[in-house]
Amino acid sequence: MSSITSNGDILPEKLILFFNFRILPFFEKITLLCVKIEKSKIFKYFMIIILLINSICLSFYSDIEITNPIFYRLEILFLFFYFIQSSIKQITYGIFIEEKSYLNNFWNILELLELLIGILCQISPFHTIKYICWFRGLRPFLLIKEIPKLEIIFSCLISSFKEMINVFVLLLFIFLAYSVLAVNIWGGIFYRRCRINPIPKNGKFEIEKNNINLCGGLYKCNNCYSIFDFSNNNNTFFLTYDKYNELHIPELNYGYSTFDNFFKAFLTIYNCMTLNGWSKIMYNVQNGYSYSGGSIFFISMVILLNYIVLNFSITILMDNFEKKLIQDEKKKKEYLSY
Repeated sequence: MSSITSNGDILPEKLILFFNFRILPFFEKITLLCVKIEKSKIFKYFMIIILLINSICLSFYSDIEITNPIFYRLEILFLFFYFIQSSIKQITYGIFIEEKSYLNNFWNILELLELLIGILCQISPFHTIKYICWFRGLRPFLLIKEIPKLEIIFSCLISSFKEMINVFVLLLFIFLAYSVLAVNIWGGIFYRRCRINPIPKNGKFEIEKNNINLCGGLYKCNNCYSIFDFSNNNNTFFLTYDKYNELHIPELNYGYSTFDNFFKAFLTIYNCMTLNGWSKIMYNVQNGYSYSGGSIFFISMVILLNYIVLNFSITILMDNFEKKLIQDEKKKKEYLSY
């Protein structure tokens, strides 16, 4: 028996057997036992329960050092089970030479790193080294490899990343286009509140606090004045807005959803993409500018961002999910025949 490496070198039989723990005769029985345990559903479900309990216990660790004696003993017990699991897999599949070896699998490498980190956290006397104990928080991710369907979904997300970049670029261009358009058309529109006086006094235009509507578009002021009317009369006074108090109301999202500059516009477009209060922003724009202009802008944006681009993303994910299912079926057949 021999094997060919990726470099084309032929490995001798004894070397392969050494890294597969089968160079001594009595290891054959141990290997057969480990294979039965590894393929056992009882052992698999047992390790899932251990990982779940360990994940819950991790949320109670208040420091990088486990000071609670109960959790300390449980951590030792968890590490013991992880060590047994890792040893069984290494004996079953070998270490790294063959194609299905232990270290040729990403999840096994993560599992081994978590085991080594856990042991180091328990025995290291150096406090600075113990900061790597924060990586114990990655242990819940090991549940992904224990649940096949969850592993398929995770693999699907990773494999779809390259194709999703094109969708993200398209999404970015739409964001940029709508943000630039909104800044040019509606920059400062959210200051179109009803004013008490017909002209500013001392460079300030006091608002009518009882009226929270923007005016100048669909909504018109009857008994008050607005910046819209003031600017239409070709007045060029320098106006100073009390930006915090004028916008710091729930109806205007406390000044976060405006088009005063590119960054705020970008954030507002993102907020509309999530469909969280987008209609309220549209109503404000309709009241302060134009009913038809606000409707066309926001409805077209929601359709583009939430239906067209989102459907592109779902199509890519579903296509990769089907491919992963087919690959998983092939791996199952190979696994059962191993």
